[in-house]
Amino acid sequence: MIELAYQPWFLLSLCGLLLLGMGLVVLLLALQVRELRRRDQARETAIESLQNLLRARAPAPVRGPDEHQLRLARQFDELRARQERLELQAMEAHGYHQAIDWVRRGADVDQLVRKLGLSRGEAELLQALHRAREAG
Repeated sequence: MIELAYQPWFLLSLCGLLLLGMGLVVLLLALQVRELRRRDQARETAIESLQNLLRARAPAPVRGPDEHQLRLARQFDELRARQERLELQAMEAHGYHQAIDWVRRGADVDQLVRKLGLSRGEAELLQALHRAREAG
């Protein structure tokens, strides 16, 4: 057997068989790659058709507020703030009307501060205006 291993025709035959076997392996691998690519393409097509089906059946996506809605919200906030300012002014005006009536009836600064909750400066100003009006 040792003599056979050194024969050139034997070595060439052995190399030929190895090459043939490697060629077969490469061919089988190429066929598997081809099959995997075909399956991959089929899956991509199926995914695309499912996505199209979902898009067709799904409701419109929920979007954030558009510019018109944002503008209306800003206007609403401005109106609310304005209304609050007007209500505050009305309350303050009512309080000052009451204080003016008290001053006309002879209330002093301490009474205006204690009973009506005015600051001392407000009460003194009302007294001074009332005196000036009576004098003028």
